[in-house]
Amino acid sequence: MLDLNSISLTAQEAETVIGIDSKLAKSISNWANRGLITAQSEGGKGKPRRYSFCHLMEINIALELMAIEGFGPEAALKAGRRVAHEGSGGAGWDDCPLEGLQRNPGMPYHHSHGATLLLVGASHSQVVAVSSDTPFSHIQDLAGCPSWVTINVTEIFNHLSFRLGLDPIAVLDEAYPEDVAL
Repeated sequence: MLDLNSISLTAQEAETVIGIDSKLAKSISNWANRGLITAQSEGGKGKPRRYSFCHLMEINIALELMAIEGFGPEAALKAGRRVAHEGSGGAGWDDCPLEGLQRNPGMPYHHSHGATLLLVGASHSQVVAVSSDTPFSHIQDLAGCPSWVTINVTEIFNHLSFRLGLDPIAVLDEAYPEDVAL
C-alpha cells in the first residue's frame, strides 16, 4: 500500500489531482509565495515546489471554504491546516469522549467511526467524527458556537485518494489497524 506521507507532487501534478483550472493554480502559487500554505518542500532555485498529501488536503478544504461567501484564503487555509497538519480531534457521538479517537494528520478518522467533519465557526474550528444517528444538538455543542460551516473531510479524502488511484477504505484500514475490527 502507498504511504500517504511519501507523496510529493509538483504544483502541476497537485493541480491535476485537486482538479483545478489555471486561474486557481495561480492563486495557490500566490498563497504559497505569501506563506499562507503550510511550508511546502522548496525545490531550490529553478526546482519546483513540492506538495504532500497533507498539502492537498489543506488546499482542497480551503477551496471548499472559499466557495462559501465570507471565507478568504487566510481564514480558509487556517481551517484547512487544522485537518491537514494536526492529528487527533474529537468524536461527535455520545458514548465516546472527545479525546478518545485517533486521527492522523491529513486523514479523516477511520470509517468505522462515521464521517469526519470540520466545523468552522467565527473564532475556531473543530474536527469531529459523527455517526448517522448523532443528534444535531450534539453537533452544535461540539461546534461551540451558534453558527458554523461544515466541511465533510471524509469526502475530500475519498476524492483525493481516488484521484491518486488509491482505495480510501484500504488506506484508512492500513493507517488505523486497531479500528478495522470495529
